[in-house]
Amino acid sequence: MNKLRALLLAIAICLCFSACSSDRPPAPVKTIPLRAPTSLLRAENPTTPNLNISIMAFSNADAESGRISRIFAPIREAEASYLPIVLRDTLVETGYWGAVKVGPSSDVSAEVQVNAQILESNALELSLKVRVTDSRGIVWIDQTYQEPAQTTAYLIDEKVREDPFQSLYNRIANDILRFRQQMPVTEAKTIVQAALLRYASALAPEAFE
Repeated sequence: MNKLRALLLAIAICLCFSACSSDRPPAPVKTIPLRAPTSLLRAENPTTPNLNISIMAFSNADAESGRISRIFAPIREAEASYLPIVLRDTLVETGYWGAVKVGPSSDVSAEVQVNAQILESNALELSLKVRVTDSRGIVWIDQTYQEPAQTTAYLIDEKVREDPFQSLYNRIANDILRFRQQMPVTEAKTIVQAALLRYASALAPEAFE
């Protein structure tokens, strides 16, 4: 994953230089607030039932608004598929959840659905608008996460290197977990039942009319 992201960043830098003209004024420097890295919460006493999570491929704010150029379009498309995989791996690493999968669209049978929009993505900053809901339609999270790249991500030693924005994914995973931990077992079972009903309704809608 780190090699893929490094390749994407290298391509973006090369394309940026090729697209820029020498007489163009330099872009203003954007100040990114620094924050201490967030550690990932891992399972000690996993809650039951272990809810399944479905993550939809991320959308991109620039692409939806038509502001993205043809040069950067392939990179944005690759990010839309790559970033949710990093989030999936982070959620799996916690040990709290059942199946965690990534798909091209929202999952009608999802017990917990994660949708996100890429607001900003470059070598220095990642900003995501994240919305998490369950099968009942209850909103767990609806907020923007912003994080500067961690310098350790660019170390030469691959043994200590991780995704530059791993702290951001940790924050998202921790917030989802905290919401789940406040939920009684009966409510979690209702989420599972609601997901099954939605799946059955999708298979045989006439039976639910």
